[in-house]
Amino acid sequence: MISYKFIEISNIDSIRAIESMAKQIWREYYPFLCSKEQIDYMLEMFQSEKAIISQIKQGYRYYLIRHKEAPAGYISFKINADNVFLSKLYLKSNLRGIGLGKKMLEFVEKTSLENKISIINLHVNKKNLNSLKLYEKAGFKIKKSLVTDIGNGFVMDDYLMEKELI
Repeated sequence: MISYKFIEISNIDSIRAIESMAKQIWREYYPFLCSKEQIDYMLEMFQSEKAIISQIKQGYRYYLIRHKEAPAGYISFKINADNVFLSKLYLKSNLRGIGLGKKMLEFVEKTSLENKISIINLHVNKKNLNSLKLYEKAGFKIKKSLVTDIGNGFVMDDYLMEKELI
């Protein structure tokens, strides 16, 4: 049985812990998807303390997942009128493949249903085959291709994926 716990991020220390974990995970996992320069840019724009505070003010919820009392990863999502947008789902490399990703998705699904929302959307890099496999196994379907200019000469080449819960 997997030992895990979700903790909602609510103070500056926990935001800084997420920022630190993001740097570790991104610099380890994403070099096969994009350049070091793009990773650094995206960390600053989307995963920094300032960015997380701004996202929380916009309605995004952040949760730390703990496994055996140690930080294991984090998720972020926003509840909209007709869908939940899953913005972030990240796990430390040594904890992938033991079912925590599935538990994180189940948490988002449960929260969606509690809020009477039956559709979850997310964006995933087209080359991120491990994440694509996880989402497809969980019932997400590719809806369309997205190329988004994120500034500084960088783009995100993603799929929009969706899961209907009911």
